Amino acid sequence: MQKKNSISIIIVNYKVKNELLECIKSIYGSKPKVNFEIIVVDNDEKKTIEKDLIKKFPRVKYFKSSKNLGYGAGNNLGAKLAKGEYLFILNPDTKFDNNVIDLLHNFIKRNKKVGAVSPLLIKQNDDPYDPQGSLELTPKNAVFSISIINKFFPDNSVARKFWQRQWDFESTKEVEVCPGTCFLISKKLYEKLGGFDERFFLFFEENDFSRRIKNAGYKLFIYPEAKLYHKLGKSTSKNPNSNKFFQKSRFLYFRKNYGILKAIPTELFLRINKYSLLLLLILLLALILRAYRLSELMHFIGDQGWFYISARDMLLTGDIPLVGITSSHVWLHQGAFWTYILALLFRIFNFNPFVPGYFIAIVDTLTIILVYIFASTLFLKKTALLSSFFYATSPAIVLAARMPYHTSLIPLFTVLLLVSVYKWINGKVIYFPISILILGILYNFEIATFSLAGIILILLFFGYLKKEIWLKKIFNKKILFLSFISGLIPLIPFIIYDLNHGFPQTVKVIIWIFYRLAVFLGYPPLNPNAPGETWTTFFIFLQNLIKNFIFNPSKELSILILLIGLLFLFYKTVNNRRKKIKKINYIFILLFILVPAIAYIAAKTNSAAYTLIVFPQLMIMLGILFSFNTRHKIVNLSFLLIAILIGLTNTFVLFKSNFETNRTFRAKIEEAKQIIDVSRGKPYNIIGIGEGSQYESFTTPFEYLTWWQGHGPSKNKEELKFYLNGNTDRIEFREK
Repeated sequence: MQKKNSISIIIVNYKVKNELLECIKSIYGSKPKVNFEIIVVDNDEKKTIEKDLIKKFPRVKYFKSSKNLGYGAGNNLGAKLAKGEYLFILNPDTKFDNNVIDLLHNFIKRNKKVGAVSPLLIKQNDDPYDPQGSLELTPKNAVFSISIINKFFPDNSVARKFWQRQWDFESTKEVEVCPGTCFLISKKLYEKLGGFDERFFLFFEENDFSRRIKNAGYKLFIYPEAKLYHKLGKSTSKNPNSNKFFQKSRFLYFRKNYGILKAIPTELFLRINKYSLLLLLILLLALILRAYRLSELMHFIGDQGWFYISARDMLLTGDIPLVGITSSHVWLHQGAFWTYILALLFRIFNFNPFVPGYFIAIVDTLTIILVYIFASTLFLKKTALLSSFFYATSPAIVLAARMPYHTSLIPLFTVLLLVSVYKWINGKVIYFPISILILGILYNFEIATFSLAGIILILLFFGYLKKEIWLKKIFNKKILFLSFISGLIPLIPFIIYDLNHGFPQTVKVIIWIFYRLAVFLGYPPLNPNAPGETWTTFFIFLQNLIKNFIFNPSKELSILILLIGLLFLFYKTVNNRRKKIKKINYIFILLFILVPAIAYIAAKTNSAAYTLIVFPQLMIMLGILFSFNTRHKIVNLSFLLIAILIGLTNTFVLFKSNFETNRTFRAKIEEAKQIIDVSRGKPYNIIGIGEGSQYESFTTPFEYLTWWQGHGPSKNKEELKFYLNGNTDRIEFREK
């Protein structure tokens, strides 16, 4: 039977069996005079301590939680079971140095206004931890005391006051936040305040609880005569989601106590670290490369003009197009999603032709954040930063991002597909229908992205052979239904179009894809005289493409880096399998590179549009290669310097070449003005002549720009004609 003036010591265990047993042994070894009980709440998923605990310490009360409740909820459960007048909240990775319990009990009994008191936390060498205990964690205190500011300027006045750094570790210290590692509080007050807020799974629950103690009119102290050894972070380090819980709890603390408007900017600032600072610099460089003089140097080709006019007409007539521009095969169209996006931008910004360019520049810059997040999920943060840097500075990627086109959003949705498929094969089945949805969206932007569906098929086949759980979970009525709907929704415009056109966008295209694959594998083509690229011209184009991908000044070096990167990925994949490492990170990236590459070679087309689906993967591959760590720091530093040199050289070349713009967008606008001036309000036609004039989209850039400036060309045959020469890309001002 516990006497009235007794203490209940509550210890929440999570994967620290040895530390827990040492802690309890030290409690009994300190021989407290006050009556006490020890309550252990076992939050571990695998209950491994019960037998040893009962055998060594039969007086300890042991309670199994149904799951990992979190630190606060575990203590609340222990408090409900407690018989003592006082609760002693204690971490298991601690060890008594002296009679801590009696010292703290006597202190709190002598001072009626004391709400909670903690001992002095010391290291194994008897040095005290510095800092410990603090003032209230306000947004201002957080910004100056627990952010990157404190790392660079640790002696700033706000942090010095917050951490009370003038303390000598010998005198009793009044604080506003007691260390959550250990503190003594009356059970009556604990229950009155409702205990820990269980929404805090881990971290910052002591800040919130201390604030409530203080607001109830009580004081909090650290009493240094009572000393407690603490093995910092022994329990939290065992939880793989510790960092996630830390950030989530910190945001919850500020949102609960200071409101959402203060919580959001505070949390965003606190998340800035050396990695986020470097990422911010990379994003700034990326945005400059994508937006610099864009209104002057933006590429504006015929196919872009076609979509501009399609979006304009959609807004002016109210007719919603179901398909986009034709592909290299005139019976097959791209999707109309880019038209819809342009129409929205034109509606908001009054048909301004520059706006889509800036929209893509911003979206592609934000894509780098996704590349970083995904790469850091699979690999080291160093790899993620280098991947982001390569993506930011790759000439091919930068030039594609400076050209608002129906393919411009492909890298964004490719990264989203990478994330979604990876989550699916790691057990989150809801991401399978999301993957199907993203595939449908990609198909609308460029039919060549259909090759990514091959990866899904390969994974399904592999999952079937290996009897993977992530495959079995798909065969659920809800998931199958969602997958069907997810695949159907993006294809609705195509399906409606196909009902009146013989199904070229759905049925025929699938037959054609399998036919192209068969021809690639050796089946004789039905039409031997069908136009196509020769292998010679195709590989010359491919080499130049690789040069623009990786290192603009040297085609040979670019090809070498690409081959080494692929070989290294292959080596890491085989090495993981040989060592029986279950991680699929390397083979995952390799698969998303090889399948689209094989499809591109099979198509044998000199079109860069087919390559946007490998932009993110290739940059992650380079990040893996150049972040490779050896035992030699000089070698590691050399790899890093070479990576930086590649990115900076590409940046220099892009600026020097005016982003490879031979004919500026501004010049086309001026020429469109001249057409209007020369026409003097008369109706006119714009006629294409020379190279490329056979395509329907050839004159559309000038058709849009003249319309935007107030006097577009007539759809009827007129006497006044302006000729767009495909050999010079210039308007010839002559009347016929």
